[in-house]
Amino acid sequence: ELFIPKGVEPHDWEPTTRDIERLRSFNVLIYNSSNFEPYIDNVREVLSNDLLMVEAAEGIIKNDDPHVWLDPLLAKEQVINIMNVIISIDKENEQYYKSNAESYIKRLEELHKEFEEGLSDCDLRRFIVLHAAYAYLAERYNLEIITVSGIEPEHDVSPRKIREVIDTAKSYGIDVVYAEEGIDSRIVEALAEEIGARVLILSPIEVVDEEHDSESESESDYMYIKRMRSNLENLREGLRCR
Repeated sequence: ELFIPKGVEPHDWEPTTRDIERLRSFNVLIYNSSNFEPYIDNVREVLSNDLLMVEAAEGIIKNDDPHVWLDPLLAKEQVINIMNVIISIDKENEQYYKSNAESYIKRLEELHKEFEEGLSDCDLRRFIVLHAAYAYLAERYNLEIITVSGIEPEHDVSPRKIREVIDTAKSYGIDVVYAEEGIDSRIVEALAEEIGARVLILSPIEVVDEEHDSESESESDYMYIKRMRSNLENLREGLRCR
């Protein structure tokens, strides 16, 4: 079950007392990191030791940036972290969990190869994004991000910063600016107009779409593999890859 409601941006969400009480009926809470879900410390304090809380990004995060899942190989490490903790509380079904994890890890490795090959021959290596969610992805594939705001989206952006981004875009011949689903795109649209650029979507894969049923067999594809492939397609277009 999802703790954070569908359609909600995790950076800013805070659970109600009722939400926290609901956790008392569960054995495990898997979360990315306290950098991404700042309410976690409060949950831990309220529930004491009654709930096993698993930080999927433990040992992976650098520079307080929680967006490790946008690098498929770091996402693979998260799968292993989750697998290990579930095995620790249900040793009897260890092989079942290992088999599922190995199957998904194989798909993540294939996704990594798609990105590696798809971004290997491009006219540009820099791209403009709304918030700094893509540093791990950029580092993995030898790209550079130009950001409008910081690690958390929708923070105030100064006119000076906007002018800096516009000047950078013009100097490198960048003609695509990336917006995100679920985030106010007015700043991105204004930037694009000033630069003479198009707007494409680059998903940080932070929000579960309200329109998709959690029981759907294809949700894992929609939520990660499919969205990452869409990101790759739009990156290739914006970076003018061959």
